[in-house]
Amino acid sequence: MRADDDIEHTECYDALKLLRSHTYITVLTMLRHGPRRPSEMDQATRTWVLGDRWAQTTRRIRHSQIVDALHALTAIGLVERRELTTGFRRSVEYSLTLAGEECLAALDQLRHWVRRNPTILDNAITHYHQTRGHH
Repeated sequence: MRADDDIEHTECYDALKLLRSHTYITVLTMLRHGPRRPSEMDQATRTWVLGDRWAQTTRRIRHSQIVDALHALTAIGLVERRELTTGFRRSVEYSLTLAGEECLAALDQLRHWVRRNPTILDNAITHYHQTRGHH
């Protein structure tokens, strides 16, 4: 053991807890190509069915989950909110901050690692189900 192992552990733990919600990751991904309004994000996810291999189910993302994630990610500093005013119409759009772009790049690295190591993911899911009584 090295003297700073506990610090590395804490930093890795904090990084994982930071993005604890699958909706946070969805929102970050949706903002990858530029600013979007919550209504645009809601419209896009209406046709999405996210497979959750861990829970052996599918999920749909509700508008309220998108809004909650946008507020949280803005408070954290990964997303920024901008008010738009055109005539009497007011709306808001959200975009990634520089930190949000860097976070998404780190997630991409992890995603590519999982893609290159599908057996690791399959083993993890199998172990998860075996230890929780799901078969």
